[in-house]
Amino acid sequence: MDSVNVLLDTLSGFSEKIAQAIGCEDWDALNNVLIHRQECLEQLFRAPIKSIQRSTVNALLLKIQQEDSLYMADLEDRKQLLQKQASLLSQGRKSVKVYQSEQDESKPY
Repeated sequence: MDSVNVLLDTLSGFSEKIAQAIGCEDWDALNNVLIHRQECLEQLFRAPIKSIQRSTVNALLLKIQQEDSLYMADLEDRKQLLQKQASLLSQGRKSVKVYQSEQDESKPY
């Protein structure tokens, strides 16, 4: 098997790893997978691609782009949810501080 086919097989396997890291919210693992995938993509673009492999390479690159688009949408949704939770937490902390302040003011000296 030539190096291009090996790279194509390797690149095909990243999709599941990326989805799994996102699903588990393992951001360190996601970062490592994306770095490794980038290295493989760079190797692929440096490799001599035979004309019979071009359609396979193009299809894989299109698939990667489509999946990345879905991953980005999912991550954006998660980001918005986390921002909402952080905002609620911040508001809750402010409310606690106001309550504590009112309690301290109402204590007799």
